[in-house]
Amino acid sequence: MCSWPRRRSPSGTRRRSRPFGGSAKTVANWVINEILRLVKDSREGIAGSRLTPAKLAALLDLLEARKVSGAGAKQILEEVHRSGAEPAEVMAAKGLEQVSDTGAVDAAVEKVLAANADQVAKYQGGKKNLLGFFMGQVMKELKGQGDPKVVTDALRARLGD
Repeated sequence: MCSWPRRRSPSGTRRRSRPFGGSAKTVANWVINEILRLVKDSREGIAGSRLTPAKLAALLDLLEARKVSGAGAKQILEEVHRSGAEPAEVMAAKGLEQVSDTGAVDAAVEKVLAANADQVAKYQGGKKNLLGFFMGQVMKELKGQGDPKVVTDALRARLGD
């Protein structure tokens, strides 16, 4: 059941309160693009959603803290909409938490670069578009859970960029 909070405004009319701490633009984008898509696709409509403002705020906090990717956040949103589970619990249960630990990322980068020495030589010879190849290989090594910014920074540092 949808339970968006309400409070009285100074004018005495009811209005929705905003329990979100993040960017208003981010909240608006998620409501317009993702939540409305879920509601449209479901048979029950908004009344059948188990997503509450607090759960949406928790999900957007995970996204803002870079604990989950945008694609992972969409998967979490679908599950929360369906089941009403807490976003952090869904993230943990589905293994969607991004790897931001530089030690784990550095180990994956080292493994990928060691296995692709010929590509490293080409990259260092000027073929900079190979960064995407290395990025893909490291993400594959991290099972898609690497924080793209941390992975890119580690690759550039190791490749001498």
